[in-house]
Amino acid sequence: MAKITIGKTLVTVIPSKWEHIKKNDLLKLVELALVRETGIEVKMEFFLYLAKMTREFMPNSDNVILSKGNTDYYISRESFLDMVNTLDWIFKEVGNKVVINSRLRKQLIPFFYLSNIRYLGPGDGLTNISFSEFIESEKHYVNYLKNQDIKHLNRLIATLYRPMDKTLSQPKKIKFELDSVPLRSIIIHHLDAATKFSILVFYEGCRQFIMETFEQVYSGTSNGTPDKFGMASVIEALTNNDPTKFEAVEETKLFNVLLSLEKQMDRADEMKRKMEKK
Repeated sequence: MAKITIGKTLVTVIPSKWEHIKKNDLLKLVELALVRETGIEVKMEFFLYLAKMTREFMPNSDNVILSKGNTDYYISRESFLDMVNTLDWIFKEVGNKVVINSRLRKQLIPFFYLSNIRYLGPGDGLTNISFSEFIESEKHYVNYLKNQDIKHLNRLIATLYRPMDKTLSQPKKIKFELDSVPLRSIIIHHLDAATKFSILVFYEGCRQFIMETFEQVYSGTSNGTPDKFGMASVIEALTNNDPTKFEAVEETKLFNVLLSLEKQMDRADEMKRKMEKK
């Protein structure tokens, strides 16, 4: 956690990395990002929320009044901006915009309710989803980035979140079936925007971690998109094009598939080096 001081007085502590962010913090961040026009305003308002403070700019002055409880602090605008900039790790510049730079891998929204039905999501870091779930998620994520059409975000969430399987004694979501995604996305359409975009922030953080962890696997792709990292090519590589093994690969946990791919690529590189030495 980052300590915020005014003079020699410790006035508050705020998160200094994604691991410190809690569910309500994430929802507030997304809520601000959805309604504010500029990144600096989002950053300021989120800082005040985390610090449990209010701000008032003094007219005809370079000073700001920060209030916490019954205590007022008079500081320069420059000092206030220095405090706000302790949250730089949350944001990044993309063109002329300042957007959320998600590194969130902790699952803060493990479930939600719609029409009294409980929908269960993936675990921390997407470690418990199958390869086929990830490929389907990637398709909808990339489509959403291309045109910002909310239907693609709905389908991404419909892929990751499914109702509980009531036939099981332990809370577990129903089996992933590709054909059920479009219909479920119609229901997901009614989910509140803050929760939807919080799930998107979580997915982006997990996705970034996966791409960095398995850099060798993604090095030959176009920004890690499914254009080249596709279901067919990966399944062919892992099954030697044996149709009897296709379903098994699709249902294999994502990280197990990526580890297998990485090992195959290592073996291929080693064989190439040996051939070049001959």
